Amino acid sequence: MHKRYKNRRDFLKQVGVGCAGMYATTFLSGLTNLGLINAASAANRPITQANDNYKALVAVFLHGGNDSYNMLIPRGQDEYQDYADARTVAAIPQNEILPINPLNPDGKEYGVHPNLSGVQQLFESGKASFVANVGTLNHPTTLSSYNLGLNLPRGLSSH
Repeated sequence: MHKRYKNRRDFLKQVGVGCAGMYATTFLSGLTNLGLINAASAANRPITQANDNYKALVAVFLHGGNDSYNMLIPRGQDEYQDYADARTVAAIPQNEILPINPLNPDGKEYGVHPNLSGVQQLFESGKASFVANVGTLNHPTTLSSYNLGLNLPRGLSSH
């Protein structure tokens, strides 16, 4: 044993203090980074009580945790039938879908899963929106190659 330590217990105490110090540094660094992010965010918006028009895009990235076709559901008869055929036993019964009133140019009816009444209320009040049928391309494409289905990744518009 090194002369500085009288016994194994003193050595372990010193190692423990060192490890705690490393953890504290990492923890404080993380808090500092969060503080900087918050400060940068605050600097980009005026701090006033009258700022009711503030909007944010919140993106939640799930690795297979959300079935978006059972979240935002078509309600029109033909579209619902296509949905029900695709979902089979996982399809939400048409009479249980919570209706929403989007301002979309396609004229189709949509609704949300019956467990998403909070999302329905936020959407109807203009405080939530959906970005549907998106995906990631493997490489750049043109409209004509897209229309021909050339070099498109599987499930491109499934998110």
